[in-house]
Amino acid sequence: MIKKFNNRILEPFIQTECVVSINREGVSEQGEPLQDLVIKTKCRFVEKLKKFYTKEGQEVKLLGRITTLGDIAPNIEISGGTVEVEGSKYYIYEARRGRNPDGSIHHTVLELM
Repeated sequence: MIKKFNNRILEPFIQTECVVSINREGVSEQGEPLQDLVIKTKCRFVEKLKKFYTKEGQEVKLLGRITTLGDIAPNIEISGGTVEVEGSKYYIYEARRGRNPDGSIHHTVLELM
């Protein structure tokens, strides 16, 4: 039997309230643009500065990272949006989803700039 990761290890660290707004591209069945997906959740917020350069030579400054338990937006590719945490607004640079050995989503990590 394959065990899942234990959520009790991360739960004490996930106490900060945050609001995640995910940009959705495309149109609805009525032909209207899709509304942004807004999620209020608890997260672990880590503030740290990391600078690097893209292949095109643009400087990118990552200002922090949030981690939430589970899949924050199932069946939606997170390609952009904003996060409001502790009174500050950040833009989503990258999203990753950690998986359990059985393939289910354990946590979601959003890199912020």
